[in-house]
Amino acid sequence: MTVFNFPDTAGKPTDGSFVWTAPNGILYAWYGDAWRTVSSPDGGDGNTTITITDDLSGLDPEPGDLAWHTITARMYIYYHDDDSQQWVDASPANQGGGNGTTKGGGDDLVFQENTMVCTNDYTITSDMSALSAGPITINDGVVITVPDNQSWVIL
Repeated sequence: MTVFNFPDTAGKPTDGSFVWTAPNGILYAWYGDAWRTVSSPDGGDGNTTITITDDLSGLDPEPGDLAWHTITARMYIYYHDDDSQQWVDASPANQGGGNGTTKGGGDDLVFQENTMVCTNDYTITSDMSALSAGPITINDGVVITVPDNQSWVIL
């Protein structure tokens, strides 16, 4: 998460950047081209609920609510614009797919980096495939599960 001095931002915020202001206690999220109020102590824009879930469709959210999606490892904010309400991915844009670390000079996000040692069991997320740069070492006793009709490609 990038920290900004609100409302003056040093650098360009990306969708999913958050800032909390003191002493007024308001949480803002950057979405599109502006800071959006997520919550305020007087309840003006909602008393934000933060949920951990694997199914966003099973929630009954209010605008400004946050949800951590356990399958995609992404943070979502329930956003109300002029004509609709929907869950919007509020995770920082520079995380790359699958919560990797896409890096580069300036705004050039061209390098997807991953570690080269797997120390924990892992099952590839349902309806997803995976890509790693190798060689990859899988520690003794660690199990990697690739479900049917899915792939793990190691380059």
